Amino acid sequence: AIVAQGGMYAGGTSYGERLKIVATPWSPPPWMKKPIPGVDKNNVSHASRMDGTATPECLKDGTGPESKYALSWANYFHSFLNAYKSHGIDIWAVTVQNAPVNVDAQWEGCAFSPSSEEEFIMHHLGPILRESYPDVNILVYDANREHAVEWMNYLWRDRNLDEKEENLGSDGDGDRINALDFMDGVAMQWYSDAKPSHMLDGALGTPNMHRVAEMAYFYQKRKEENMKKEEKEREKGLEEQETTKSYNLRHSSIDSTTTGIMDDNDSIMERMPILLDTEATHCSSTGYAIGDIDVSWYRAERNGHAILAQLAAGSNGWIEYNMVLDPIGGPNHVENFCDAPIVAVPHRAQSAVEFQLMPDFEHYQLKEGEVIMGEYETKFTLGSKMGYPPSYIDAGIVVQPMFYYTGHFSRYVRPGSTPLMALVGESPGGAMSRTFRPVGKTSPGGGNNNNAREGIEVTVWPCEGSTRQHWTMANEQLQTYRLNGYGEQLCVTLRDSVDVSLGGILLTDCKADDAASFTVVTEPKTDSDEADVVKFMTTKRRANECLGIEPLANGGGAYGPRGGAQAVLLPCDHESAIWHYSSKTGEVVSQYFSWDGPETNSGVCLTTGWPFLQAGAFDTSGTSAESDVVVVVLNESSDDANFVLATPTSGQRQPPSSLLKSSIPAHSVQTILL
Repeated sequence: AIVAQGGMYAGGTSYGERLKIVATPWSPPPWMKKPIPGVDKNNVSHASRMDGTATPECLKDGTGPESKYALSWANYFHSFLNAYKSHGIDIWAVTVQNAPVNVDAQWEGCAFSPSSEEEFIMHHLGPILRESYPDVNILVYDANREHAVEWMNYLWRDRNLDEKEENLGSDGDGDRINALDFMDGVAMQWYSDAKPSHMLDGALGTPNMHRVAEMAYFYQKRKEENMKKEEKEREKGLEEQETTKSYNLRHSSIDSTTTGIMDDNDSIMERMPILLDTEATHCSSTGYAIGDIDVSWYRAERNGHAILAQLAAGSNGWIEYNMVLDPIGGPNHVENFCDAPIVAVPHRAQSAVEFQLMPDFEHYQLKEGEVIMGEYETKFTLGSKMGYPPSYIDAGIVVQPMFYYTGHFSRYVRPGSTPLMALVGESPGGAMSRTFRPVGKTSPGGGNNNNAREGIEVTVWPCEGSTRQHWTMANEQLQTYRLNGYGEQLCVTLRDSVDVSLGGILLTDCKADDAASFTVVTEPKTDSDEADVVKFMTTKRRANECLGIEPLANGGGAYGPRGGAQAVLLPCDHESAIWHYSSKTGEVVSQYFSWDGPETNSGVCLTTGWPFLQAGAFDTSGTSAESDVVVVVLNESSDDANFVLATPTSGQRQPPSSLLKSSIPAHSVQTILL
């Protein structure tokens, strides 16, 4: 159950470029796995199937150096690579295990903990692959972003601070080896632990990508400093305390063919471990089967947002999990149906000779009363109603909006591109001017706030005057809402605690037990303050704790510090605990990141998730791209938006230099080539 999947690493593939293939194991054969409680009979020696997993680890006799099952499983990787190699296909990277923390999944699985995955790499997988396939990258983790920081804190820990024997292994010659010698990067997936809703998939965890990117930088820096220290000791002729076997450290500062240190002027960023988004898909069913343009377009916009946010945070690339699926989102043997940019409908092709709604290899059959809505529409109706080009339906495929949204990146942001600092900032029309709220108006624009739902992260972004930044103080709560399909208001508010895995405050139902209560403490205001200056002090937790801001790690990446910092609870004397709240506009504004004071209009607004209007910029010079710089602009709102594309000028108080003025329609994406 090792699957190979290709994706756009650092921007995309095709155009004659070499396809980078990532291979991911889902489950070892049953005879290698421990019996699964509640599934397998008592006193059996191994699991009866590949679906499911024992916990906390699945391999029969663990992952230690003497484990024959772990060794056999590592050899499976080797055989898999051999098989592809025999057909002239090179695998670029393998992940150690798909979703090692997803212990409740009904599909093929194998649980690992951070320590057991480290042991498996150190004693088995790492030495075997480095011996025969030194150019194949080994990516660790490969699960939801919620737990990435916890895992990488363990896997990238400083071994010099812990001299316990279990931190190091040894090869057959008695030489010491380190699991870090084999770890080339980190794989992460976009799903959310929140169940049963899939509406949070792709919406959570980007601040954790910032944290992992910062951890990767300091890990690489520490490794290079240690190597320089060792080099100096060798030059001085100092006696080495122990001999370390040399493996091919492709992402270290040491050239694998020499013992010299790379030029100190080389950027550490260029030698950091790989950070890769390896899996993203929308569940359940397909846009074609659901037959709702709002669902289909919402999924496309979520793709656009997630790709922009992850690349800005530090990810090196993106893999769309499914490219083509059948009409219901299969085939899938456990009925875990999901969506894809392209849906295969060969029975609708002009050349089709017989009607066969479901392919032969799809074991699932529609139940009584279950329908695929797209089957009841003509190709022309699907074109006008859903945006599916009729010409492609004539060819037997449905091309969904996701395909085009993702294409704005895979076509124009080519491999080798690097993110540039880019952020949709404040409107240039004055301190109270907003993108979606004209000067003199108080009602927010942008349309229905579909981010106002339980589990969404509360963040701060430049103010845009939209419903995603509109709050009402009622019943001692900061409340906002969205409209459901029946036009009813669904109220959400801030939780009364910081999420342990995600590091920030999430939204919850206004009637939930974990809803936060705040006392508004008024602070002195100046003549220039149009809104009240306040602190939001909690009443349900310990005293002197207020709503504040946790800055993003790695300086905010390509978005900078104002692009998505998290709302948290912290001591009320913290400088980020001061807010400007206007009951007229519903904005909760912070000047925490302002460098010249409020008059610069550089404040940030409390936001449900992220703003409607987003942008990302990429340096594509030296790649196969059609331009030197690519700017992708995404508008998720129901209103058109005007924008000015500008570059900063020297001098902090100098206005930016305008490149062009343009507009973007509601619910659309644009790519600008410079």
